[in-house]
Amino acid sequence: MRRTLLVCVTVLVGCGCTCTGCLGCKDVGEYRRNEHKARQEKVKPVIDALEKYKVAHGKYPQKLDELVSAGLIDAIPDLADNTDHQGRPGRIKDAQRLGYLTDSEGGEYYLGFRFVFAEREILLPSEFAWQYNSKRKSWEPGGRSLPPLVPPTRRGDTGPLPTKQ
Repeated sequence: MRRTLLVCVTVLVGCGCTCTGCLGCKDVGEYRRNEHKARQEKVKPVIDALEKYKVAHGKYPQKLDELVSAGLIDAIPDLADNTDHQGRPGRIKDAQRLGYLTDSEGGEYYLGFRFVFAEREILLPSEFAWQYNSKRKSWEPGGRSLPPLVPPTRRGDTGPLPTKQ
């Protein structure tokens, strides 16, 4: 039994495959990077609209819906769709809507999304969260150093960032 398991792991790792199902992908890491990039690209029009809104109003909106009302964007992108960047269902699960938090003065914001890769990995994690920081103007993996995004009750409605006390 142990020898069979060792042979299976050796074959999987030896052929460069880190996914248990081998799903026809040569490089699972590359597939995952492409998925992250595709979701970040879907959010780029929102980031551009947020900057235009700030120029026009002097602060960021409290809700993403205000960007649609102001005519700066047609709709908030649907990141809760479990279809991957190649248009295939089944490889992404538990995807959440785009989260948005701003401070009470509207001077800083965070955007974020979270999803899970459906296939089980030997060497790579399955759940991913990314947050965009308006001050750094960059995407960062979600973590303890960033304020957590609370799941929105409805699209674009997450409320303000907590204030420091």
